[in-house]
Amino acid sequence: MRYELIELVNLAAWQHGAWDVEVSAKQTFGNAMLESGLVHTRNLLEFLLNVDNNGTYIVANDFAESWTPSDKESLGRDYGRISANLTHLSKKRATMVHKETWNLHDLAQRIVNEFDNLANSLPSTDPQATQFKAMVKKGRSVLAGMPVTQGPGPGSTDATITGTTGGPPGT
Repeated sequence: MRYELIELVNLAAWQHGAWDVEVSAKQTFGNAMLESGLVHTRNLLEFLLNVDNNGTYIVANDFAESWTPSDKESLGRDYGRISANLTHLSKKRATMVHKETWNLHDLAQRIVNEFDNLANSLPSTDPQATQFKAMVKKGRSVLAGMPVTQGPGPGSTDATITGTTGGPPGT
């Protein structure tokens, strides 16, 4: 919970112009970029995995009734990992190693591939199939143009939430 409180206080300080940019800008910005991206990733995984909240979420089965992702097991693990480490205050998160690494390039490729599978399961005349195919084309183009380097930050395939994230309770 310490990390959550620190980030909330940083956000409030930033909003009111009282944020010490020199001290925490790079770490906080990197964490914010990663966390924002993982929240969007979780939304895509919920869509592809047909995770529905009492019929209130838009899911892949709304477009292709019997479709399931070919990589359902792996995507399910990714969904659980994001949920446990980012979007929920979980007991698992409290006992994890201080740094959690995410291979975002690989995860993005797998999600793009599932959208391609979904698009191909729809009739070619379906406007949603056209939209999904355009998303896949753009996603593959961007991913193909990325340099493959290691470590957190710009140009990296692996990103790490740094600082106090995921530390033991009370740290």
